Amino acid sequence: MPRLLYLSLTLLLLCVVAGVPHGLSAQNRDVGVKRAEMIRILGELPSAMPIREDLQKQGFSGDNLELAVAQAGSFYKDPTIAGFIADQVIAAYTDPNFEVNPQGLIWPMVARGMGHLPLVELRYYYSVEQAMVNALPSRECGQAMRGTYSDKAYADAMSRVAARLETDALREFYRIEFKAAKLGATRGPVALSVATMEDVAAAIDARVEALLDEEPDAVRLRAAMQDIARANNKNACRIGRIFYEAVITLDPKIQRNGLIMLGQQ
Repeated sequence: MPRLLYLSLTLLLLCVVAGVPHGLSAQNRDVGVKRAEMIRILGELPSAMPIREDLQKQGFSGDNLELAVAQAGSFYKDPTIAGFIADQVIAAYTDPNFEVNPQGLIWPMVARGMGHLPLVELRYYYSVEQAMVNALPSRECGQAMRGTYSDKAYADAMSRVAARLETDALREFYRIEFKAAKLGATRGPVALSVATMEDVAAAIDARVEALLDEEPDAVRLRAAMQDIARANNKNACRIGRIFYEAVITLDPKIQRNGLIMLGQQ
């Protein structure tokens, strides 16, 4: 499910929620009633958006289109996920100190749940994401790796790639993503110790160095790594792809923690 779609659905929700009877800010309303009404609104939300049309514009068609449309709706009809989102929206309207994540309400939940998946599913999910990054044009890939690509532009680019995935791969990718969302709705993020993160970072660095040794332009790439913000798109993209390959090919004993760190970036 494209991250942009998560954000779009969140923004619409924050607009539609103003229509909840008597408003969420009314202090004399029962919170349970508010929550139930919010969950009802969530279940109806996908039908209020041109999800199918937006996905078609990004290149989705046939079975892949049906999978993506169904995935979008499932996040708002599942009681566990909908309940969590409802709680977040209520907090946004009733708690002056609550900060809405700029990535939306759903994607952070998915990312949090990723850390609770078994290694085989984590590896599959990020292998598919790696394939998508590898399929990006160098310009979009390089800008993304340098952090100069907007969230919307990057989401659009990744969605266009996802639309071309094999249907079976997309179906499994979505299944894992939905499972992660349910886990993220009921569990906190996986906390790695500083020592563990340092060990994993050292292993990734060593793997990156080994992969760089295999590159014909290793000297140029190593120089670009010293100031990736100033690297050209070609070099920045290649560095990003090498980093993905390093994490995906880590020793299985530490790969799980490496993938968790990748997801938290």
